[in-house]
Amino acid sequence: MPDLDLIIRSAAEEFVAAVFSSRWRGREREAISLFAFGHLLRRCAAGSILSHPTQIAIEACVPGVPQLNPKGRVNKDLVIWPSPSMSLWDESWHEVHVPLAVLEWKVFREATKPPSLSRYDLDWLQKFSAGRAEFIGYAVWLDLAQRIHRFTAARVQNGRVDERWLVL
Repeated sequence: MPDLDLIIRSAAEEFVAAVFSSRWRGREREAISLFAFGHLLRRCAAGSILSHPTQIAIEACVPGVPQLNPKGRVNKDLVIWPSPSMSLWDESWHEVHVPLAVLEWKVFREATKPPSLSRYDLDWLQKFSAGRAEFIGYAVWLDLAQRIHRFTAARVQNGRVDERWLVL
């Protein structure tokens, strides 16, 4: 899925430049919204893996990981679906659809602990991605205090983790 990686990477680079040149402030949900609506959405293009804005969902329900999500499903920060207007459910309300990608976010400010990748998010993405070759997970942290790096994203595919896939 190099196309999706390029889309996420370019949106993240633009997002980070905008956030740190403007001294923008917000918490996790505001950062996700700004990234999705201000930077990811504009990369939707006909013929692309991200062809329509309705492939992007915030706090969307996805299939769970049995040992971590006893209800069988869970909401995730930012979800990209394979097709427009998709969700977890089919027309009979069966939980059948699997997302193309999930981005789990953490935002750190001066008043919070130092930034680090969430071990829970990495574990969930690793377990969820195992055996799902078409799925990519990203664990993101944004450090508004700039104590280490401004933005780091780990990439997870087929159960394999690249913790320093993108460092800005």
